[in-house]
Amino acid sequence: MRAQGARRIRDETLRRYNEGEAALVDFAVAQREYNEIVRQYHDTQVRHRRSMMGLNTAVGRRVLP
Repeated sequence: MRAQGARRIRDETLRRYNEGEAALVDFAVAQREYNEIVRQYHDTQVRHRRSMMGLNTAVGRRVLP
């Protein structure tokens, strides 16, 4: 999964920063990329739920949970 990979990279960059092997900017970039992927995931969830609601409304019964 992309979010897990981004989390691993962020955590690894934080570890390297704490050990003095990476700059703060490197961690900030990794954190920003992680946040972007999480935002995309949540946006996708919202679109999916809205689509399910629209389908359920169109047929007049609950087709999808």
